[in-house]
Amino acid sequence: DLSYRLQLAGWPIKFIPSAHIYHDRTASQVGKGWRQIIRNRKNKSRQVNRWSFLNHWILVLKYSKLDYSGKVKWRTGKYQLMSLLFVLFFETYLIKELGTLWRVRREIKERRQSLRIVSNPNNIEKMMNK
Repeated sequence: DLSYRLQLAGWPIKFIPSAHIYHDRTASQVGKGWRQIIRNRKNKSRQVNRWSFLNHWILVLKYSKLDYSGKVKWRTGKYQLMSLLFVLFFETYLIKELGTLWRVRREIKERRQSLRIVSNPNNIEKMMNK
């Protein structure tokens, strides 16, 4: 979220391979292939999975109205659909978070409207593809 906001506000973001960044990836999908991802997610706290699922959807909704290319919108939509199918089959307790998402939709809309957008999202895409 911070990277999106900075880039949209016109701040330059640079890739520095020698930089060291430490980030808690407790909620990340670790593994190759569906079986390993499912197995690893079962070992994670349900609360961490709830936060991860809800926050991911908040970010998607917050930035979904921006002028991204059709390619980015297609890939994002495909990923979101796969995520929902995964939840329906393997983590049904997360469906409740969609209700939470519905309750905070106005706040998401307000935050989206308050974004300071100076840079076109297409410029950000071009930079990422370099």
